[in-house]
Amino acid sequence: MPSDRTLKEGDIVSLDMVSSTMGFTVTLQRRSLWTYCSERGTASRVTEASLYKAIDEARIGNRLCDISYAVQSHVEAHVFPW
Repeated sequence: MPSDRTLKEGDIVSLDMVSSTMGFTVTLQRRSLWTYCSERGTASRVTEASLYKAIDEARIGNRLCDISYAVQSHVEAHVFPW
C-alpha cells in the first residue's frame, strides 16, 4: 500500500499491475508482479542461497518436490512470511 515511509538499504519493494477497462478489473494472480531489493539486502542473500540449495537437489532420482522443499525450508528458516 502506498505510504510516506522512506525506503532504507535492504528494503524489499514489490510492484503489482492492475488494469481496469469497460467495467472489468484484471490483476496478476501472483503475490506481486516484480520484487526489487538491494544487492546487499538480506532477501538477496537468502534468495541466492536458496538457489544453490535447489541446484544441489536437482539430480537424478530426486523429484520437483525435493527441490521445492529445499528452497521453501531455507527461506522459511530465515523468517520471510511468504
